Amino acid sequence: MTYLRMEVLRAMRELDSGAVGREDIFRHLLLGGSQVSLSSVYRVITDLLEAGWLVREWSGGRKALYRLKPDGFDGRELRMACPRTGRSVVIDDPSLMARILAVAEQTGFDVGAGVTTIVFGDETGTVSGAAAGPKRRGRPGRA
Repeated sequence: MTYLRMEVLRAMRELDSGAVGREDIFRHLLLGGSQVSLSSVYRVITDLLEAGWLVREWSGGRKALYRLKPDGFDGRELRMACPRTGRSVVIDDPSLMARILAVAEQTGFDVGAGVTTIVFGDETGTVSGAAAGPKRRGRPGRA
């Protein structure tokens, strides 16, 4: 693994705030004395995601966030998120996950595999839901 990949993984462990954006990782590396470009960080994160080291999820504002892939992660995860606070928690309930995915598919969401995030309280103060999989195209509809 290249030096920059190791640095990005180290930065993600040090940030330890759950899912982080690419710019957050870039700033952390710069503050730590690394001389790296933002485009290099983008490329490394894409490589790590494709290699299965990271999991991508989406913030309420449709910003891609990344976190280290947990041990035993099978590609399916249900999360609740608050865009105002950035707080995000995993819901470990397979039957709830199955029901949510069934409704998402019935209403036209491309759930694919990956993280499904239910967003509470978007920028307008309303509640919405979004299912995000790696093959998602376009913006989701509002639930």
